[in-house]
Amino acid sequence: MNDTKERILSIALCYFIKKPYTEVTMSEILTASGLSKGGFYHHFESKELLYHEMIDKFIIGSFTIE
Repeated sequence: MNDTKERILSIALCYFIKKPYTEVTMSEILTASGLSKGGFYHHFESKELLYHEMIDKFIIGSFTIE
């Protein structure tokens, strides 16, 4: 996974821990990441898919036994 995508996922995790999904805005994520909308959508098709990937990586992934 590239650094930009990792950074977006980490930023999203911080926001989604603090607030419910519906209260986190794309504007917040874009501002914190320093990306344009196009830059964001290069890595994720939507906020919903970002949320699912963030859950998979940080929540589900932490319970996976290798």
